[in-house]
Amino acid sequence: HPAIILVPYQVSVMSLFEYYRMEIPLFVASKELMAGYIKDDNLMGERTWAGALYAQRHDHSDIEKHPDTRHPYDPNDDVNYDAILYWVQFADFYVWPHITTYSSAEDLAEKYAKADLKAISAKMREYNAEVKTKLIEDWSTHIHRMFDGIPPVAQVPRPQIDDYDQALQAHYGIVQSSTECSVQHLAPSEPPMTTAVAVAPSAYEETLAKAKELIGGVYKFWSTDHHISPIYDLKQILVKDLGMEIVDKSLSGHCHLRGTCQTDLKIGGDLMTMTPCPSKQREYFNIYKDDPEMRSMDALMCHHTASMCEAYMPFNKSLIVVASTRYEIGRWDAERWKAWNQNLVAIANNPRNLVAANNVYDAEYINYFTGLTVPVLPNYCGYTGVFYSPTEELQHEILIGPGRNVGANAVDNLRAAFAKTLPEKQLIPIRDKYPHFEYSDLVRHPAIILVPYQVSVMSLFEYYRMEIPLFVASKELMAGYIKDDNLMGERTWAGALYAQRHDHSDIEKHPDTRHPYDPNDDVNYDAILYWVQFADFYVWPHITTYSSAEDLAEKYAKADLKAISAKMREYNAEVKTKLIEDWSTHIHRMFDGIPPVAQVPRPQIDDYDQALQAHYGIVQSSTECSVQHLAPSEPPMTTAVAVAPSAYEETLAKAKELIGGVYKFWSTDHHISPIYDLKQILVKDLGMEIVDKSLSGHCHLRGTCQTDLKIGGDLMTMTPCPSKQREYFNIYKDDPEMRSMDALMCHHTASMCEAYMPFNKSLIVVASTRYEIGRWDAERWKAWNQNLVAIANNPRNLVAANNVYDAEYINYFTGLTVPVLPNYCGYTGVFYSPTEELQHEILIGPGRNVGANAVDNLRAAFAKTLPEKQLIPIRDKYPHFEYSDLV
Repeated sequence: HPAIILVPYQVSVMSLFEYYRMEIPLFVASKELMAGYIKDDNLMGERTWAGALYAQRHDHSDIEKHPDTRHPYDPNDDVNYDAILYWVQFADFYVWPHITTYSSAEDLAEKYAKADLKAISAKMREYNAEVKTKLIEDWSTHIHRMFDGIPPVAQVPRPQIDDYDQALQAHYGIVQSSTECSVQHLAPSEPPMTTAVAVAPSAYEETLAKAKELIGGVYKFWSTDHHISPIYDLKQILVKDLGMEIVDKSLSGHCHLRGTCQTDLKIGGDLMTMTPCPSKQREYFNIYKDDPEMRSMDALMCHHTASMCEAYMPFNKSLIVVASTRYEIGRWDAERWKAWNQNLVAIANNPRNLVAANNVYDAEYINYFTGLTVPVLPNYCGYTGVFYSPTEELQHEILIGPGRNVGANAVDNLRAAFAKTLPEKQLIPIRDKYPHFEYSDLVRHPAIILVPYQVSVMSLFEYYRMEIPLFVASKELMAGYIKDDNLMGERTWAGALYAQRHDHSDIEKHPDTRHPYDPNDDVNYDAILYWVQFADFYVWPHITTYSSAEDLAEKYAKADLKAISAKMREYNAEVKTKLIEDWSTHIHRMFDGIPPVAQVPRPQIDDYDQALQAHYGIVQSSTECSVQHLAPSEPPMTTAVAVAPSAYEETLAKAKELIGGVYKFWSTDHHISPIYDLKQILVKDLGMEIVDKSLSGHCHLRGTCQTDLKIGGDLMTMTPCPSKQREYFNIYKDDPEMRSMDALMCHHTASMCEAYMPFNKSLIVVASTRYEIGRWDAERWKAWNQNLVAIANNPRNLVAANNVYDAEYINYFTGLTVPVLPNYCGYTGVFYSPTEELQHEILIGPGRNVGANAVDNLRAAFAKTLPEKQLIPIRDKYPHFEYSDLV
């Protein structure tokens, strides 16, 4: 068949892995269209357990989100369009490259007619080769980490504590507080360390007191920033709220507005520009190494410009890097950018330092080029001091902002739509209304329509903290504006510096990045659409998106602006509280056991090279900008790297060498495919052993049905009570086969690993669907969250997901950031080979719950423009198919 149109019942299914590995061109509704289908037609009804188990739709989860989650919306909200749209972006078919999206049935027909299907298939083949190589590298890296220094049980047997409670206590420091399902909570024997928790605004002072107590001292920070606002704002949090000290010697051209201009820096030439050469960094060190003020500092801060912290590396100080724009600012040529990447990773790997971003986009951008996962510490900007107070006088004047590079086409379209339906409303760019405004001017207007020049700007933080209702183009509309009208031209340095548009970055992506597209590709619509999702105005809640100028006019007319503002106020209170908690947690981690320099001075190595070597283990290989690479004195540890398929055997040999032995894994899964697929990687490729005692109703298809499990009743169902887990342990603690295992695996059902916690084995949890499967009541789900965190925090274990959606879903409820280890599904053994006979039969899949409305719309559109094409659900064409039928 020529292609498959996806009408999915889930965000991630094994069928999709199979279609992709067979290299069959795939088409799927755009995220916004899909979100509409989900909301209006209940498409993807199995995305939530309420839908999968009870055919119900809920607007919230049964438990609260984790306070440290990075996500604003509830993933189990099947009623709120914005929540659905937010979460659907993580579905496999939107994360993987080379899957064509369409915005309407007519758009699909048009795109299909123009598609070069064989070229798409070829690109899928290339991506599959990358995925397979990376899977080998990732699994070998995780297995190496889990068993580093621990030989296989076959060589050195591991002792097993005989008592269930003592074993649980020894391995995870927890005791089982109940043996019944009604209160199945595995509680810590000691209260867990306090983490960020959502508190009512009335409890803010209490939160603040705890934060100061956690820090335990007054630490002093140095800043020489090129932007006045990020550091000015941070002083409200660190100085005013937490009682720290910041010495602000601003290098910004606007420093006079805050009275922070540097007047006594001992610098000359380009020493403190954004682009100092290594020789200048050395000069800076020699000037400041004995400076009394510098000696009095506990930490040196770099926001804008983040890369300035390269110059601070030889100092015996903590470094705080918080990127407020693309982090390579000042490192624009490829060699210096690569050197900065290497140094940033070295900085991040030192627990005395902090590397973060003040927005999600820049955190993900850092990941793309460095592989680092960094926290987001947004600016608060409460300094505005005024709040939404719309006046009668200005009720018809809607502002457009921020202040520069407002897209003319976008504004013209908006004005035309408002002229038709809301002619009394005027849309006025902020700078046209107020060449020089006060914050109090803005809050008097009813709303601001965002026509942004960047993905994150301080103005947006300010608008939001002033609680002004905001409207912005949908992600897809925005991506079109970027591609066609060069809106947000300052999103990339090529645009900001040279008004150019490139289709790639000047350096390669990091092999461990979680992102498929290049963020500096300003030509490919799919790349733009993917990256724009991380812009502040799509991440923060309570910002209204519109899909067209007419849609904006309609939504504006219906909007309860005061209610929106009230919700923004509530969210602001949460953000402020969490910022206090997050900053205090990071400062505590950085200085735990280290008193302030004011109490105990820190020694400073006098020689630049020796200091650099001592603090980061690196030597400076050049002092000139042309080759400005701070190279490791020892070769860095090999990580996943993109290799050509022809080098696959070499990759495999390195992976086996890294693991260094044959380890044995136990699986009693309720789904045949994830573990069957994983056997191709772990057993066939890496030479491990897996004992597969399947509990799936389809196990006969793989010949893996369990025949000798020593179980009875509900002992190995998806929902065993704690008393049954205890019984399981007592049955298996002395079992010779169980004793021979190195690790116990849980995919589907992930929560089965609760029963394995008392065993002296490594645990491998890879969620292949929503991880709380089998823990559907709130109390058991909360208990499983606590246990999953305990499992993840043990370096002998692995907690992961086989898709991005489930990794992010785990983060929402547990705060964990877990790796994604996708299934490969190369077992299909066949590849795209479309025939002349079937060239007009386009399949629709996967096989169940195909949305009738969606399919009817597609058929109608094809009937108009491509009448010879037939759209046929897979199960209608093939009630029982072979993979060779599909390709």
